[in-house]
Amino acid sequence: MVDIYLKLNNSDAFVRFLSIPHSDIQRLSIRPLKWLRFVTFTICGSYGHLHETAAVNTPPVDYNISDLVESSTYYYIPEREPYAFIDQNERITSSELTQHQRSFRNRIMGRDGRSCVFTAEAENVCRAVHIIPKSKGDEYIDRVIQLRSHLYDHVPDISGINDTQNGIFLNALLHKKYSSGAFAFLKTPNFALDSDDIPGVGRDPTLPIPLNLTLQQFVPPMGRFPYPDCLSAIFCGTVGGLFPPSILLDYMYGVTAYKHWKVSDTHSVVNQYFSQNY
Repeated sequence: MVDIYLKLNNSDAFVRFLSIPHSDIQRLSIRPLKWLRFVTFTICGSYGHLHETAAVNTPPVDYNISDLVESSTYYYIPEREPYAFIDQNERITSSELTQHQRSFRNRIMGRDGRSCVFTAEAENVCRAVHIIPKSKGDEYIDRVIQLRSHLYDHVPDISGINDTQNGIFLNALLHKKYSSGAFAFLKTPNFALDSDDIPGVGRDPTLPIPLNLTLQQFVPPMGRFPYPDCLSAIFCGTVGGLFPPSILLDYMYGVTAYKHWKVSDTHSVVNQYFSQNY
């Protein structure tokens, strides 16, 4: 396991924050320390650096290394406080198609194309999936953006939970896996990662790539015909529209990562933030 300790707000104390299997880090990253920095950011909502010791005045780790010791410990020190934690009570679920959602589906298909953006299955086996669950509602997505807007140069204008920017077109199996928290979407490049810092699958060079988006499976693929650990999106829509913004994708990446790799030491810190802000 690789353990991440988080410096507490207004304190020199650290709390054990994440414990991630070495095998997961190898599957999902080429530059593991850059990826660990990004993962921690998505959960705690504060830019920072990883250090090999808890001393604040030490330089950060060398992010360019490609190998980690299987049992190692790193300390995440924020560049500024306070944190903007994810909602640890978040249910990773997305809604089924109903008559009221037909407009949402049509808008997502117009932007993404009439097939799954990751696997190209036809529209009859696909669904327009909400990135932040529809059940959370308009006020909730507004609150997420409000709490994290200072982290991004561009803050999207989102009209509510059914805004096209909060959707993506997936086949039914991926929809089910997303609902169970088996994977999340990673947009690159970002402040910590370049696109070539993560594994991926080959793209058709003749197709345009309007958004560099990777599906990363936190649960190792299994079954007779498993999808690869990482899948790249291809958007083939003909109707213009805004793509899912980093602020939503990163938030749900953090929700999924916390679900899989959280440790009990952190619950009180995240719960306190939840009770004060959501």
